[in-house]
Amino acid sequence: TRSEKMGKAGGALGWLPLAGSMCIVIGYAVIIAYILKAFVQSVSGELMTVDTAAWFDSFSTTDYSVVPFHIIVVVATLLTLLLGAKSIEKSNKIMMPVFFIIFLVLAIRVAFLPGAAEGYKFMFTPRWDALKDPMTWIWAMGQAFFSLSVTGSGMIVYGAYLSDEEPV
Repeated sequence: TRSEKMGKAGGALGWLPLAGSMCIVIGYAVIIAYILKAFVQSVSGELMTVDTAAWFDSFSTTDYSVVPFHIIVVVATLLTLLLGAKSIEKSNKIMMPVFFIIFLVLAIRVAFLPGAAEGYKFMFTPRWDALKDPMTWIWAMGQAFFSLSVTGSGMIVYGAYLSDEEPV
C-alpha cells in the first residue's frame, strides 16, 4: 500500500505478489525453453519423423539438454524487461497477433484430425457422475489457483502503469 499509516509493513506486504510472480516465472521459463526446442526441431523437420513420447523422454531426462534454449528465453526476457514497459507493449503488438494466428492454424488443423468429432463430443459432453470423484475437485482447484496466479501477475503489470498519486 502507499498509505503512510502502513509504513514499512505495507511496503513489505506489497512485495509478496511480486515474489509469487517471480516463482511462477521460473517455472514458465523452463516450459518456454521446452516449447522453443520443439519449435526449432519442428521447423527443421526433425520432430516430424520421430515418436514424440520417445523424443520428449530423450531430452527431458538428459541433463542440460534444454539449457541453450533456456538461456535464449532468459536473455530475451531480460532484454524486454530492461527496455521498460514500452518494449513490452511493442513486443505484445507482435506476439499477440502471432499467437492468435498460431491458435487459429492449430484449431483448424485439430478439427481435421482423425477422431476429432469424437474428441469434441468427449470434451463437450457433461459427465455429472465425475462430480462425485474427489480428484475432479482437486483438479478444479488446481485450475482455479493457476487462473488466480495469472490474474495476480496481470494486476502487477497493470499496477506498473499507475501513477504514484493513484490510491491502491
